Amino acid sequence: SRRESESRLSHACPAPFPLQFVAFCSRHTEDHPEVISYLSGRHQKTSPEYLASVEFRNVLSRCLTRVQARSGKTYVYINELCTTFRAHSQRKRAAPPSPMDAQDAPAALASQTPSEPAKPCVGSKRQIRYLENLLRVYANEIRRLQEQELDLEEP
Repeated sequence: SRRESESRLSHACPAPFPLQFVAFCSRHTEDHPEVISYLSGRHQKTSPEYLASVEFRNVLSRCLTRVQARSGKTYVYINELCTTFRAHSQRKRAAPPSPMDAQDAPAALASQTPSEPAKPCVGSKRQIRYLENLLRVYANEIRRLQEQELDLEEP
């Protein structure tokens, strides 16, 4: 079953990183074989578009590099990868608004209120940068707390 999980992960994506990541993590999670099968299940539910993306390769490469440098944090990096898989799963959900819809929304508001002069969306790029930075800060803080939590559990 463990080998089947490894082969499913390695065949779904042509890049060598999934196989390397699974092989490395398998050696460090032998006491909990269900972890690799859980990772495999999450991988199978992830959208093929995301699995073929540069973003996925970057995330996987980063996780592989980190887990090789700090094998004591193997579960943290497996969890990080599972979280990414969960975020890009194929389950049925409301489709997020496309970028075109988001751009059309301010124009629609401006056309509904003709008494106000239409002004360009100057703050929107700044706001997006701010929110992306805030998201990055929160993600780093969550990762730090997860690693700290694992440190407390280690003897």
